[in-house]
Amino acid sequence: MKAVNNPHLVSIIIPCYNSAKFIEYSIKSALNQTHKDIECLIVDDGSTDQTAEKISSFLKNSNVRYFKKANGGTCSARNLGIAQAKGQFMLFLDSDDLLTKNAVKTLINTIGDHDIAFGSWANFNDKGVAEPIRYDLSSISSSETYLHFKPTVSTALIKSSEAGKWDNSIHVWEVTDYFINLLAMGAKAVFTNEVVTRIRQHSDENRASLQHKHFDPLTTLPFLLRWKETFRKYGTLTDQIEYLLDVSIIDNVFTALRHGKPSREVKFYFNHINKKSLANLQVNKIFSLYSFLRHFKRFQTVMLFKTMSKLLNRSK
Repeated sequence: MKAVNNPHLVSIIIPCYNSAKFIEYSIKSALNQTHKDIECLIVDDGSTDQTAEKISSFLKNSNVRYFKKANGGTCSARNLGIAQAKGQFMLFLDSDDLLTKNAVKTLINTIGDHDIAFGSWANFNDKGVAEPIRYDLSSISSSETYLHFKPTVSTALIKSSEAGKWDNSIHVWEVTDYFINLLAMGAKAVFTNEVVTRIRQHSDENRASLQHKHFDPLTTLPFLLRWKETFRKYGTLTDQIEYLLDVSIIDNVFTALRHGKPSREVKFYFNHINKKSLANLQVNKIFSLYSFLRHFKRFQTVMLFKTMSKLLNRSK
């Protein structure tokens, strides 16, 4: 949908699936912004619980639009939101997260000539709110800053002209994949340490990260190679970006071995590590014997250390 002639309009897109428990809080946080030029697009991805009933009370608000579609995953719901959005800017708010009341105002004031503005965030649960995440703003590369912190999608304001599309084929690491694609293609990002989002920590069975083993290193490793190739494809793979991805590869291999995965399942990934990364002392420091001794019994430590050493030597 073509953007309306309002340079300040922000489209807040809330994809949801069986989100009855939290959706009302997220919508209220979107509508309670000090920046009043907003529209709230709620995309129901085929919910089978009481999500629609929870949303119904907000539909009298002229700033709220509701779309229901067959279940296809969060990425497809976000893409529908993109297609229907009228704003010059977009913000994707997860249905269990909350925007601070000045979130949109802060990000509008931050974005300037950039394509994406990322704010800080604080995790929270029933017991309280954690200390906010603080970016290191000294890096001259927005891609490097992004890779260091991997901010959640609910912290980002994106110019609609640069929003692109989400990959409907993936259901895990989709947020990082989306932003890496934008950054690799040349989108310029800026970061602020003003808290714009509160990220709810919970173990609800509908969380995609739990359903698709988001934190399993064998799930993560293929994405790390994919992202390296994405930067390489667009000619934006710098030595530092490759180093950061290589460190993550080695770290996930270590985690896989620590959890008992056989070395044959992970040694493939060492063939894709840059030798410069292996030569860096900071990388090798991760696998120092001292580090292992802090976490494992001596026999386990020695065996893991030997396995890692073999894999590292073979990749050189």
